[in-house]
Parts: sequence; C-alpha cells; structure tokens
Amino acid sequence: MSIHSKTFYLNIFVKLLDRSAQDKKRKIVVLNECEGLKEEKMKLGVSTDFSAAHSLPRHHGKCKNLHGHTYRVDVVVEGEKKADTECVADFAEMKAVIEDVIELVDHKYLNEVISYPTSENIALFLKDELEKRLNGSNLGVTLHSIRIWEGKDKWVMVERD
Repeated sequence: MSIHSKTFYLNIFVKLLDRSAQDKKRKIVVLNECEGLKEEKMKLGVSTDFSAAHSLPRHHGKCKNLHGHTYRVDVVVEGEKKADTECVADFAEMKAVIEDVIELVDHKYLNEVISYPTSENIALFLKDELEKRLNGSNLGVTLHSIRIWEGKDKWVMVERD
C-alpha cells in the first residue's frame, strides 16, 4: 500500500473519530488500527569495486603466494521511504559511505589490514565497517547484505543476523 493510500485511510479514520467517537476508548481502538498502516521496508543496492593484494600462507595452492584481485562489492541496505523525499536514501550519500569504507582496502596489501584476508574475512571486515558508519549516519537505513566478488565467478555474501 502506498503512502498516499495510507494517508487517505488515516484521514478517513480521523474523520470518523471526529463525527462519532464520543468515548475515548473507541478513539484509541481506531488509532491503534491505524498504526498497522506503517510503510513497508525496501531494499537499495549500490555496487563498487576495489583492487588489492593478499597472500594466504595456510592455503594449499597458488593462493599462498602474493597475488591480487579486482573485487566487486554489492551492498544492500534496508529502510523505509521518507515522507519528505519519498526515497529510502540518497544514492550519492550511500555511495559516499561505501566509498569511505572501500578506501580502507583499495590498493592495499590486505594482510596488513585483515589478519587472514580470505574472501569470507574481507566480507566480514567490510560488513563491520559499513554497519559502524551506517549506524552513525542520518541515512536511516540498516545493512541488509554485502556480497564480495573475487573475480567474475566467485563470491561470498554476508547477510544481517
């Protein structure tokens, strides 16, 4: 149901109250029913990439040696449309928060940033950093998931608990 439909129904409830609600009990019941008209949560996605080197000394195979990747990062946030903008969040503001986190790993030797930089640990590191920044922002969204692509056909995804 759109925000306009919800507002329409809320206005009908208020008009009914004004006309017929003599007692406060009935008014409270109707208003409590109106609370069920809350906006639905929506998801927004932003993608970016970064390049970095790492080595995985405990790994059997070539990955134990120093090597690099161009990683793709897909970030999905969740929130409700805001009444004034009818948007969940501004994409440019979202991108700025994400780029702030990506700077921590872009063109870095990941072993100096993350103790053992597997794709799984990189995803967890980025998730934690994004959650900190989103929680400290006024964007009004929460992190839903983050997916890290190591090359074109391998990825790790972490979703909100």
